[in-house]
Amino acid sequence: MINKILDLVLPRQCIWCGKKWDYICNKCKKTLIPHAEICPICHNPSKGYKVCVKCWTQDFMGIMIWFKYQGMIKNLLLKIKFWHKKDIWDFIAQRLNLIISTNEILTHIDSSQKVLTYVPSHRYKKYFLRWYNQSEVICSNLSKISWINMIKICKKILYTKSQTKLNRKARLCNLNWSFDIINWINIKWNENIIIVDDITTTWSTIREMSKIIKNSYPNTKIRWLVVARH
Repeated sequence: MINKILDLVLPRQCIWCGKKWDYICNKCKKTLIPHAEICPICHNPSKGYKVCVKCWTQDFMGIMIWFKYQGMIKNLLLKIKFWHKKDIWDFIAQRLNLIISTNEILTHIDSSQKVLTYVPSHRYKKYFLRWYNQSEVICSNLSKISWINMIKICKKILYTKSQTKLNRKARLCNLNWSFDIINWINIKWNENIIIVDDITTTWSTIREMSKIIKNSYPNTKIRWLVVARH
């Protein structure tokens, strides 16, 4: 009821064309073009977003990317990250679920052998600055519609500067040793872990968090699922 009243007083508008009653109108949704399937390391074409043979790494198997961080997608993520437009999260979760459900490898793996997790925020940022973790909320919504169990695997033990305010060189070392594994989690020895994040730029978060998980669970298979690549 409250949402209906708010829609009448302050109707939602498309973040791109300004049309009322929805944050992304149907016309603008049709203009969205998915990110090309590439190897996340060398950026050459790679079906299913897999790390190619030439770039093979033990830490993670691939990074599934929804879009490039530009235009409408950039506006979309800024609204949920800084302006708390939580209505958009369902739309993002639906699109990410589409990527999982059409991935040639993941479609052949039973849901009981897959888990979703997310990039954690430091408790100071989550509870005193932003009041929520956008990657956690997206992951939670994705878990509900995909029927894949969500668990918290890592915690952020160091408060670090925002990656958006650093140059590439500083980003690469900003997150060193900032994550740690949660001791009480129950992961199978060969679990397929899908880590959800909103934006990736230098892969520094991906490398660091994957390394921490593999150190404790070396037989797990890690894939990343990100909304946009900067």
